[in-house]
Amino acid sequence: MHFLIWNAHRPAARSAALREAVVELHDIRAFWQETGRPEQLLTATAFLPRRSLGRPPREHSLARAQALLARAAYAGPPLRLWVLDLPSARQEADWLAARAARLGLPMQVVPAPLDAMPDARDDVDLAFMGEIAGSDEHLSFWSALKQPELLFRRLLPPPSCAAWTPCWTATAARRTTRRWRPSWTAPSRCCWAGTTCTSRTTA
Repeated sequence: MHFLIWNAHRPAARSAALREAVVELHDIRAFWQETGRPEQLLTATAFLPRRSLGRPPREHSLARAQALLARAAYAGPPLRLWVLDLPSARQEADWLAARAARLGLPMQVVPAPLDAMPDARDDVDLAFMGEIAGSDEHLSFWSALKQPELLFRRLLPPPSCAAWTPCWTATAARRTTRRWRPSWTAPSRCCWAGTTCTSRTTA
């Protein structure tokens, strides 16, 4: 799973309209078509790829993005977009920055090597990331939420992590290896409050 996540500790992430505008701008199907990517694309409608199969992808709109940007009235510095310094990753980040610029939203791509991961305190507003779950989805998420050193954990606001941990701890406690049916069963009250992600998967 590849996704775009906000650094919830940065001032720009506090604007819901700005976050929603970036969601509209990050149209992965448009990126695939415009850049002629050869890989098969599975547009994510859920965090787990298997749950995206058979679901219609979300429609994106530049008109909605423009209206949301007008509502946000963002007047801060260019949004800093962190990305791994790899050709394919840079291509997507550069495409998004150019698309945002056409609507008047300045965005600066910040390429970095794998050993220079950003921190919540860094001046990075957005980050392209990827996560791979283990064979046991529930334990994978539970263990990830127990590891505050992981990048996506550092970028989420503390209340979100505090809300998720009891839910997944309870899920892991109920789990038995032989009886548990692998499915996405997180209670609806567990959510990443205060941040917005856009996502995609490739197959």
